Amino acid sequence: MFNPTINLFKKFTLSLLVLLFSATLFSCGGGGGGDDPEPEAKSLTGTAATGVPIDGNVLVTDSSIPPKTVMAVIDASGNYTADVTGFTPPLIISAIPSATNPNQTTEYSFVSPATFNSDTNIKVNISQVTSLALFNANGMQDLDDLEMNWGNLTTPISQQNIDDALAIINANFASLYTGAGLDSNFDPFQDVFNADGTGFDGILDGLMVVLDPDTNSFTVTITGMPGFSFDPNIDTGGGGGGTGSGSFGSLNLSDTGTGDLPFTTFTPDEITDFTAGGITEIIWKVTISDVAYSAIVTLDNSQVVTGAGFTVAAPNTSGNGTISVGWVTLLDLANITVTANSVSFSNVSMFGSGDPFADIPTLTDLTLNGTLSRSTQ
Repeated sequence: MFNPTINLFKKFTLSLLVLLFSATLFSCGGGGGGDDPEPEAKSLTGTAATGVPIDGNVLVTDSSIPPKTVMAVIDASGNYTADVTGFTPPLIISAIPSATNPNQTTEYSFVSPATFNSDTNIKVNISQVTSLALFNANGMQDLDDLEMNWGNLTTPISQQNIDDALAIINANFASLYTGAGLDSNFDPFQDVFNADGTGFDGILDGLMVVLDPDTNSFTVTITGMPGFSFDPNIDTGGGGGGTGSGSFGSLNLSDTGTGDLPFTTFTPDEITDFTAGGITEIIWKVTISDVAYSAIVTLDNSQVVTGAGFTVAAPNTSGNGTISVGWVTLLDLANITVTANSVSFSNVSMFGSGDPFADIPTLTDLTLNGTLSRSTQ
């Protein structure tokens, strides 16, 4: 079993050895004639979070022999900045929780040579999703061992390895991304997100990933989706469903919640009907003034409705990510009828909760009536 204390000791020992080696070279006149040009200043910045900020430090290791390493503090918002001037890519990065946080685990990330050379300030996030991608790119082998032997790998991890692993992850999480207002090609490594419980961080908050290198396996658990099963063989071209645009019927909205919406008739122009791991998510969406309004129905293996909701996803006032709130129903699932071609709502009562942000409505109650199509009409 992973022991964070032993892991941190090993990392500290590695950093100390590198420091001693560097000092020895300097004392032996390793500086040469002083004609070598100064390397271009470079830094890594990003968010280290698993739904909450990781309370600890980031360790960056490069591919030199011996490796260069640097540690950086993760601040209270989950942000970090590390100086990687003179480092040799590819890089492996770990976010190591402090000893006072035994419930947090070390998470890993990666920077390819192409990404490293693309800018002087490189964006790279660290989360359980980046760990999962790197774990799969590494053949489900131990990531701590990978980090400790990073500069001595016979076959280094490539960006293609990461891209292949990420395509499978994104296909499995497509409905989660859509529900959070994210693009289906969201990049957990480099796309901006804040550790504030919204957007991608809201997904992380309900996502548990357990990596088991001893059995070359992993498990993924999603809060609110008890039947979810991660499919490593999923079709990365679109899974068991698809995405379309056009006309998909309409819903009449009533009750006090309509005062928080710019319409009383919901007429979507996009649909994502996606099956992964035995769970089907059907999401109808319309976007008005950069705010996405979505009706969502979740089905199990037998096409029985297990959840339904209506969400609002608006841009964060800071300009990064989205704020998502919505209504859900726990009582009227039997009032939703599903066929191969449509989903009908009959007086489906939903309840919501308020949100403190000015650009998100205060939610009350909402009732849905009507039929939405599962294909373009």
